[in-house]
Order: sequence, then C-alpha cells, then structure tokens
Amino acid sequence: TKLIWLHDPGLIRPLFLYNGCSARSGVPDMNDELERKIRFRTSVARAHSQAVSGISGTLMVKESPSYDGRAGELFKIVLANLMLTFITAGIYRFWAKTRVRRYFLSRASFLGDRLEYTGTGKELFLGFLIVLAILMPVYIVYQFASNATVGTSAFTAIQVGYFVLFYFLFFVATYRARRYRLSRTMWRGIRGGQTGSAMLYAVHGMLWSTINVLTLGLAYPVMRLKLQAYKTDRMSFGNRTFSFDGGIGPLLGTWLLPWFGLVVAATPFALLMMDIDFTALTAGNSAKLPEMSGTRGAYGILIIVGIAIFLLTQFWYRAAEVRHFAASTEFDELRFDSSLSGFNVFWPYFFYGLLLMLLWGGVPRVGPGFDSRRRQK
Repeated sequence: TKLIWLHDPGLIRPLFLYNGCSARSGVPDMNDELERKIRFRTSVARAHSQAVSGISGTLMVKESPSYDGRAGELFKIVLANLMLTFITAGIYRFWAKTRVRRYFLSRASFLGDRLEYTGTGKELFLGFLIVLAILMPVYIVYQFASNATVGTSAFTAIQVGYFVLFYFLFFVATYRARRYRLSRTMWRGIRGGQTGSAMLYAVHGMLWSTINVLTLGLAYPVMRLKLQAYKTDRMSFGNRTFSFDGGIGPLLGTWLLPWFGLVVAATPFALLMMDIDFTALTAGNSAKLPEMSGTRGAYGILIIVGIAIFLLTQFWYRAAEVRHFAASTEFDELRFDSSLSGFNVFWPYFFYGLLLMLLWGGVPRVGPGFDSRRRQK
C-alpha cells in the first residue's frame, strides 16, 4: 500500500492506494513498528515543509495494511461456533457468523488503527425472520399453483416465474447484506455506508443477466462491471463518497479463455441432452437413454476438458477483476491499486481441495454392500 501526500498551495491531502492486506503470522515487532512510524512522520513533515514553501509535487510514502490474526485463535472460535450451532439446531449460526466477522476485522489494521465490526447476531437473526415471513407465503402459493397446474402449459410458466422471482430476490438480498456489513464496519470511529435502492440494483442485475444469456456468456464481464459501478458509486465512508470510472477493455481479453472453456463444455453437453427423450424418462422408461458410443464418449471428454479450462482460468480472471475494480475506484481524490495475482487466488482453493480429498480418502466407507465388495477384492 502506498500513501501519497498530494499538496496544493497551503493544502495537504492524503491519498491511499490499496494493494491488499498482507498476512502476518503474529503481532508486529515493536522496533519495526517504531521505525515505520518514524519513517511515516518524517515523510509527512517533509511534505508539509514543501507545501509551506510553495513547492508543488507528489511525495510517495509506502504504508501497508496488516493482518495479525492467528490460526489457533480462529480455530477456537470456529470450533465453539460449530458446537453451539449443532446444539441449537442451527439457530446460533447468526451469532457464529458475527463472531468470525468481528475477529477478522479486529485483526486488520491500517495506519496503526484497527477496524471494528459492530454488527450483532441478534440483528442477523431478526433479518432472517423477516425474510422467512416474506418467503413462506410465496412458497405456499407456489406449491398450491404447481399442484393445481401439473401437466398443463401453465405449470412451466409457474416454474419459470418462481425461478425469476427468487433470482430477483437474490440480487435484493445481496445488496442489502452489503449495506448492512458496510454500515457496521468502522475505522477510527468513522462508519462505512451504502446508499441506493436494492430493488433498482436487482432490476440492473436481471437486465444484465438477460443480456449475458443472450450473448451466451460473452457479456459476463460487462455485467460484473456495471453492477460493481452501481455499488461503488453509492458507497461512502463517513460523509465522503466513492466513485467508479472503469472501462470494460481490460476484462474482456481475460474473460475469453474461461468463456472458451464454457463453450467447449456446453456444446457437447447440449448435443447429449438433445438425444435424451425426457418424456419417456418421466414415464419411467430408462430404455430411452442413449447408448454410449465413441462419439458420445468424446463428448464426455470434451465436457471434462472444458470444465477444467473454465475452473482453472477463473482464478486468473477473478484476480484481474479485483485489480481492475480497485484501479477504477476513487474516494475523495484517493486512488486504489491491487497486486493480486491468479496464483494468490488459486493456491488456497488448491490446498484446501487437496486436503478435502485426502480426508475423504481416509474416511472409512460404511454402507450396504461395501463390506461385501471389500471381501470380494
């Protein structure tokens, strides 16, 4: 992270460029912390001297946000959360989520001051009850309408309408959750904020999702950019607002490879689906399933290859997206920058995926027929 002091005649304004939080294994050494503060204050004093003397220019000061959380501390929190969530039949999960959020933010600091999270589990639980009170009547009406129209053309329309409604509500919930988290996050006593309409954001989301489908996924980075712009332009810190001025150019080229993987997987999958008689399958006639042939075997290989290309290249696209979104964000003349790479995103998923496979392979299988198969071997 770089701190820029950009001084106009008689004015000093701090600009922060964010590169991402560097993980640290423990509490910073006192000598390092003292040296950092001395370097920072010396640079500030130099900037002030230049501003008073009428010298124009920009002074670069490197200043990194830090995270000093420890795996052991987090493990204790997660273990306690799991036990209490199990004992309370899932009700405690709202308080569990709050404890984890509070821990992460309390261990992150910038310019020597820690972030704070003031949200509570009670707020999350009450929000869940409100959502449940809204969705339960919708679900009941959907069930009655579905049962009454089985076998008619109206049944398909009801299924599609139900999916569209929940997709719309997904965007609404995402925006409201972001607003809640920002309003409960503080730094140096200053709160974040998110204005704007969640319903309008959902309309934008539905519109761009439709365009994305019509372009067979090629417009996905455009959708992501437009939705990010809507959120950022309505985000605030204290009484100052953020703005977003990014273009689509840097993302389109990076998206082409994941999109190619989707095309490679989706095309043979669609051809295989065309060979299946779903009407016969619904009636219970499994004989209508297409027999495996060399061509269909090749389709299966292409599907696997396409999915692998998509999943692997997604990490690099996500990193490019974070870098571009950060570089396109401005806060009261403050610019941001990120050095996140694809490997930074890939390795945690790879490590934990490998760990899960090893754990799954070491778990003894118990079930009917399993012991007999082992004895046969």
